[in-house]
Amino acid sequence: MGEDVQGVVSFPVQVEISDADEAVRPGMTAAVSLVVDEIKDALLIPNQALRFENGQRVVYVQRDGQFVPVQIKLGATGKDLYRCWKEICKREIRCY
Repeated sequence: MGEDVQGVVSFPVQVEISDADEAVRPGMTAAVSLVVDEIKDALLIPNQALRFENGQRVVYVQRDGQFVPVQIKLGATGKDLYRCWKEICKREIRCY
């Protein structure tokens, strides 16, 4: 379906732009991101905050002045963010 050229996959699409700027011309190319789903009120965790301990994915949270690992279940992902499914994540102070 897509065409792979030096590791970049391209897909042919047609886009209709309403209210286009004068600088937009037929035949131009563009890099786009498509939103396939939107999740409201989700806790997002940066990729760099995730750790692996004993084969489990964890983040560190603050409890009683100490930082402790909490196992989490991840959901949808974005470019550098992950949705946290574990309810406990929403009630505690996050440490990144």
